[in-house]
Amino acid sequence: MSEFTGYGRKNTIDFGDYVQYSNGYSKELHIYKVVGSLQSNSYQDTPDTANSKKMLHSEIVPCLNIIHCGIDETEVIRVKENDCIKMNSHDALTVRVKELEEALRSTLKRCKMIELPQNYEILHGKADSLLQK
Repeated sequence: MSEFTGYGRKNTIDFGDYVQYSNGYSKELHIYKVVGSLQSNSYQDTPDTANSKKMLHSEIVPCLNIIHCGIDETEVIRVKENDCIKMNSHDALTVRVKELEEALRSTLKRCKMIELPQNYEILHGKADSLLQK
């Protein structure tokens, strides 16, 4: 069986890592997954907005190709590594579970079906047990 060992890493953040990157005009940090790393002078400036485009810059710097987790995982964007905050996978999963719980709570509230208690944890226990295996 093959296993990714991290051999050949060029940057401190590389394939398979999770990062937080500024999104929208509010510059709120969203979770992105790294699908590649390279040195480049062509990358988009922070934050990631609807009209963001890659631009040529004067210096070649470490860059990451990233996808927006849960939003549009088909569009790959290239950003400067320095603009990203590396997360460990457990933290990324915990943040994502909380986002999904809040989205479910909001949807149920809009539908006026049921009201979830504030301390209701939908997937938290399951996520922790999966990570321990």
